[in-house]
Amino acid sequence: MEKKNLPQIARQLRIFFVIWASEYHLSPREIMRLAGIKNRMMLKRDLEDIRGSGLFKARYIASKRGGVYVIESAEFDESAGERKKAHFRHLRRLADFLTELEPVDPYMLGEYKEGLREYDEVADALRRIDAIAKYRELFPECSDRTRQRDFAVINAAGRMNEEELAFGLYHPRGFKSLVFKCESENYER
Repeated sequence: MEKKNLPQIARQLRIFFVIWASEYHLSPREIMRLAGIKNRMMLKRDLEDIRGSGLFKARYIASKRGGVYVIESAEFDESAGERKKAHFRHLRRLADFLTELEPVDPYMLGEYKEGLREYDEVADALRRIDAIAKYRELFPECSDRTRQRDFAVINAAGRMNEEELAFGLYHPRGFKSLVFKCESENYER
């Protein structure tokens, strides 16, 4: 079976997530391994787009053992062309949404649902884990079709291979909500 290439926006979102969810500085080799990237130039271009979107700036610090990327703040690149700005805004929207989501442990959903029956906080609790409601709250100007495309990009970025999902959105059985699942042990809100 032929391996499908990941779209640019999904690849950049994956790199963002790998760096953002990490609690220590990563080397280019580690980022490439965790994000599933084979080409160092591709990593460099993707980090430039992440910087241009204003998410963060990854500054490389060389050392005898290979060097690491240090994360610094960045500002949105207003000097870019209109098409590039639209790409930066899209990447920024996806990353902002991803950082606002509260991960739900799939094994604890049954207990969570039972706990909801005991309290009158059902609407608030479901809203807290419901990805669709969170997206509409953060981006009320976006259409449902845009939301569906964004969710498809997030799921593509989170799928490391055919079997493994590092992060993504899914419908658990017995729930009407779409929830965020994250397998990274470093992901904390």
